[in-house]
Amino acid sequence: MDQQISSGIGVLENMKDMGDGTHARVVYVGGQAGGGAAVSVADGADVALGAKADAAASSDGGAFSLIALAKRALGNWTTLLARIPALSGGKVPVDVTFPGTQPVSGTVAVAGVATAALQGTGNTSLSSIDTKSPALSTGAVPVETIKQALVARQLAAAASSGSSANTVLTTTCRRISIYARGADIRYAIGSSSQTAGTTTHFIAAGERLDLAVPATPNIAVLGATLTTATLEVTELS
Repeated sequence: MDQQISSGIGVLENMKDMGDGTHARVVYVGGQAGGGAAVSVADGADVALGAKADAAASSDGGAFSLIALAKRALGNWTTLLARIPALSGGKVPVDVTFPGTQPVSGTVAVAGVATAALQGTGNTSLSSIDTKSPALSTGAVPVETIKQALVARQLAAAASSGSSANTVLTTTCRRISIYARGADIRYAIGSSSQTAGTTTHFIAAGERLDLAVPATPNIAVLGATLTTATLEVTELS
């Protein structure tokens, strides 16, 4: 139940029942509820509101008065506003310049770094390559397709019923020209002694072939028919 008590001349206080066993103080001025006179609260009289002299709160939480919290908020806004630059042409200016030079002490060792000596070696290699490269002919690299004939050999090829015959060619020879005379011939080429047979390479009678050969070349021949033949071999430069 609400109660009304007098707290002074012209001032009535209602004690409002909050329904939980407690009462809240309600002040009426002028003797009637809803009176129009203002109520003055002395500085510091309300603990929750605080006093004008209260220092700004030291943190966002904790037990501080409203005035102390308001002073902290205003201080933060002052700091924040000081960090916002004035607009330039209606826009926030942005500084894109990098900081000044930073001092660096000590040495840095890099493996494989270019040096004058290494450059000299590279230049020597390039000069060597240049001297071995032929001059262009109408914008193209000239290619020699004609070789010099060196050693000439006539290799007897037994009939196919006979035995293969191997011949060792000049060690440094790398190309040969062969011609089958008299009959078809089977042949085999390698870097060691060879054996010609029915499954080795074939050259027809009257046919000429130009071939590359390996180091320390050997060639074996055997007739592909029952007729003997001769394989003309020319070693090329």
